[in-house]
Amino acid sequence: MTAELRPPPNLDDLADVSVPLPGSQYFLYWDDATSLWKCKALAATDIPSLDAAKIASGRFGMPRMPDGTSGLVLTAQGTGVDPVYTAGEDSYARILAWLGV
Repeated sequence: MTAELRPPPNLDDLADVSVPLPGSQYFLYWDDATSLWKCKALAATDIPSLDAAKIASGRFGMPRMPDGTSGLVLTAQGTGVDPVYTAGEDSYARILAWLGV
């Protein structure tokens, strides 16, 4: 038995991939019109905007953090607090400031 070591293929070597000049922070997407995987730079429009009802977390009891009031802070103390926000010695791990933006 003989074995041949080959270098890993480049993405563009695959028949259904067209990535001639990928750049930093590019991603692959499927193009139905050409039936090819292509690449492009990631833009905000590529990230879907989902209704809050479709967003749920395995840790929080609410779909999203509620809007806060500018100048107030949310501290991680009390019942039902996510373990990620447990109170600690330093205040940096316990306070989330809302800037009203």
